[in-house]
This record gives sequence, structure tokens and C-alpha cells, in this order.
Amino acid sequence: MIMENRRRIIRWKINKEASIRLPEDQNPLVCNLEDINLRGMRIRSAQQIPPNNNMTLDMVLGPGFSLSKIDVSVVWQKASGGANTYGLCFTRIKDSDKEIISNFVRSNFPEQIKKQLWSGLS
Repeated sequence: MIMENRRRIIRWKINKEASIRLPEDQNPLVCNLEDINLRGMRIRSAQQIPPNNNMTLDMVLGPGFSLSKIDVSVVWQKASGGANTYGLCFTRIKDSDKEIISNFVRSNFPEQIKKQLWSGLS
């Protein structure tokens, strides 16, 4: 059976270490950023995110690329093989943070942008 991707916005596949900082924690939570777009992201971590469905966090995508005080909602969670995978939806994100995400992908994963640009032309 072929699963249809019903998302209207492209997900950029990242698969890179990142970190998030929850407001109540002093230490960042190390995670793997699986994919991201301008509406949300999927992360995987050995640590658990608190069960609070809505939260504000800071995130370091990579050197020189940080997001500050973004509001997210945990829309799904799956535990498998000692790791927790989370689907996070941005509920409030500044335009400047959207630009940081775009610049991060453009700088570190230019093949993702090329793939997106050429996908509708075949």
C-alpha cells in the first residue's frame, strides 16, 4: 500500500543533532532534528519532553541558527527502541524565526531546496 503525503508544505529532511531548552530547565535537551518546515518539526530524543501539550522553547538548529521563544504544541509522540519521537507544530513563531529556518536549510542542506524547486517541473 502506498501512503499519500497529505502535507501541503514541503518538509526538509534534516537528520542532524540539535538542542531545545524548555523554560523550566537549565540544561538543553539534546535531540535529533528529523525534519522541519515553517509549520513544525519532528524531533527524536532519548529524553522525554514533559507531557504538557503546549510549551514555549528555545532551539539551536546549528551554529549560528537559533530560534527564540517559539510556541509549540506536541501533536503526537511515539516511543520506540529507547527513543522518543515527537511531532511539534508551531503555534506562534516570529517571521524572523521562519527566516532563520529557511536560511539554515539553504546554508546546510542546499540539495533540499533544489529538490523542492525542481519537484513540480517533471
